[in-house]
Amino acid sequence: MNDIGIDKLAEHLKDIKSRGKQTVILIGAGISKTSGIPLAKEIAEEAQKESYIDYMKGLKLGERSSIFRKYNKEAKINSAHLFLAFLIENGFINNILTTNFDNLAIRSLSTQNIYPAVYDLSILNKEAAIKNIDIKPNSPAVYYLHGQVSTYPKNLKNELLGIKPSIKSLFERFSDCCWIVVGYSGNDPVFDCLCETKIFKENLYWVHYGAFEEKDSHLLALLKNRNDTFLIEDYDADSLFIDLRRELGLQFPNIIDKPFTSLLKTIEEIRITKSIKNPTKRVDLIKDIDLKLDYNPNQSLIKLAIDVFQNHKSIKTPELATKLKDEHVLVLINKAEWIGGYEDFEDIESIYNLKAYVLNKSKNKQLKKAYGNLLNGYGNWLWEKFESTNQVEYLEKVIEVFHTAFQSSQHPNYLSNLGILKAYLAEILDDIISSKNLYNEAFEVLCKASQLTDLDHPKICLAIAKTSYANRLLFAQSRTHAFSGINEALKLFEDIEASLELDLGHLSKDLSHIEYYSFLNYHWSEALLVKSKLSKSGKLLILEKAKQRCQMVIDKGDMDAKELLERINFEISKTN
Repeated sequence: MNDIGIDKLAEHLKDIKSRGKQTVILIGAGISKTSGIPLAKEIAEEAQKESYIDYMKGLKLGERSSIFRKYNKEAKINSAHLFLAFLIENGFINNILTTNFDNLAIRSLSTQNIYPAVYDLSILNKEAAIKNIDIKPNSPAVYYLHGQVSTYPKNLKNELLGIKPSIKSLFERFSDCCWIVVGYSGNDPVFDCLCETKIFKENLYWVHYGAFEEKDSHLLALLKNRNDTFLIEDYDADSLFIDLRRELGLQFPNIIDKPFTSLLKTIEEIRITKSIKNPTKRVDLIKDIDLKLDYNPNQSLIKLAIDVFQNHKSIKTPELATKLKDEHVLVLINKAEWIGGYEDFEDIESIYNLKAYVLNKSKNKQLKKAYGNLLNGYGNWLWEKFESTNQVEYLEKVIEVFHTAFQSSQHPNYLSNLGILKAYLAEILDDIISSKNLYNEAFEVLCKASQLTDLDHPKICLAIAKTSYANRLLFAQSRTHAFSGINEALKLFEDIEASLELDLGHLSKDLSHIEYYSFLNYHWSEALLVKSKLSKSGKLLILEKAKQRCQMVIDKGDMDAKELLERINFEISKTN
């Protein structure tokens, strides 16, 4: 036997194509197994019969057809069928011969917009007719050697022997082609026809599932003592075609890699007349058919999807403004969510600038929610940019983005984020008057957020903002207002802890609850530290409380709190 690897087969297929020759593939039951169509042995076992042949003999022809129709209806196109169709679309394989009854080969070709000629040898059982078939490289065809589900499948020995002359005649027509055999056991008269073919001018490659064993010895009649047949071991059908695609240097099929292009190509092949008139009535197809190709809005949507998902083009807002629809915006939002990294998606600002459409024109709640969710992610990304660069323009931008996010979806968390960001900006402003005004805006926003939800997140944010405000006033020598603000913050922290029904010694085992409580205690410690600086008496007691809460945060694994603990210890040392 001549053993070769998949790389050698790929080289030969390239050579065959370059010389204008053809490659034919013979597929058997093994190619459809992962599609959900059982092998003959499995069909017998399912029917609780010892022998597949004996089981079939006991059935009427119509009953046999019914069994195969059932399997065919439930079957799905698998990787092998899909990539086989892709190789045909790229001209590396030209015709399919199959011993199967299913229509999976035809269905897979349709994914590449290939609609082959179909020849059923159970019907076309005349050698003269076989000889008249026009075989061309650019005209793919599928040949059913045993019949198909829509006719009368032949799987009994006497039936197969009856069509053997036609099969042999067909094989002679393909004798000057390259042959690939996949998923076929060689246990029927089709194998005899292969053995009786005197020469395969461009070789025959037998792809064998697993290693060659003694039980496969019948194959030696074809594979031994011949210079034109080769064995490729240890390949199932799915793996073979996937690896062959790679060895041939092909990309993935459009149906996988560019699904919108594939869809558009299919749609563009449909032509529906806008309206039909006859002497008695007017039939308006627009009312009955949603797919209107001459003026189909779905085409622009699909083309937009191709641009943003497949071609990675930037979609500029002015180009969309006049024809903008909810579906277009959702496509753009989904692209941004799909990419995830906003820095790599130059259209994020274009999407953000669609706020006038989303907020004022669209009534689509799903769109508004998706837009708000996208801006939440965009806002978090902008915050990270601010933290890494300290450029105030990022902070100002994120405030604007969260304001729009809340307007779009009315989610209270977006309002909480907006409030705390306003407080943060107020903290770093140089002008004390502007700072106070911005703090007041933050308090107003956070109070509104608290009214929209029973959750404590807005209250914690308000307490943090009050702490920040008190600290700012402390440095501005406005101790009276600062003291009032810090007491309000501490009262909020106490109320929140009470609502959690927790105490310092008994924390929930729920991780998110622990993290939430640690977050609360961290900022509570900061507030106590500020109060200690404002207090004229009882400083040490206040600082010990701050230290206790800060240590709890560290004990729960938040090492960022160590810096806060150092500041608290420093104040304790000063007090002592």
